Amino acid sequence: MQIACGVLYADKGERHIVGAEPRLRVVEEAIESSESKTIVFVPFVAAVAYVAAVIAQRMPNRTVAVIHGGVSKRDRDEIFGGFQQGNKPDVIVAQPAAMSHGLTLTKASTIVWYAPPNSAETYQQANGRIARPGQKLTTAIINVSGTPIERRMYARLKKKESMQNILLDRKVYREVY
Repeated sequence: MQIACGVLYADKGERHIVGAEPRLRVVEEAIESSESKTIVFVPFVAAVAYVAAVIAQRMPNRTVAVIHGGVSKRDRDEIFGGFQQGNKPDVIVAQPAAMSHGLTLTKASTIVWYAPPNSAETYQQANGRIARPGQKLTTAIINVSGTPIERRMYARLKKKESMQNILLDRKVYREVY
């Protein structure tokens, strides 16, 4: 999975970029087609930085912020405040576990899963950041996959979430291969 995300760790912890061009193009297309702000969830910290850097380079008209466990609470609060109440950032690239609980980010209408997480609870909670009371936009959850294994992972995650979908009936899923 880590290789599919375009970044891997070597023996001494250094990162090596192996690329993930098709995935990155899908993320760019999703950001461009979103009717508002976008959250991109990436399961590995090294890949979070890589994806954010690529988006910032290729989409200079967008402001990009990064959230992962190493980002201080003060910095997170500033990023979330600007995202929800201000103009910047337009895109948050985040490790899902670092922002899957307790946030209302209804200024976003689109979540892009760069790769599937391992936890159904994290998937459900992270998707819940935009599907909340006060959301006025049509929400889209985009699951990017490149292998049959990833598609099966997403199917399992969505199956766990299906009862909530029945109750809320707000989520739209698009599979992108």
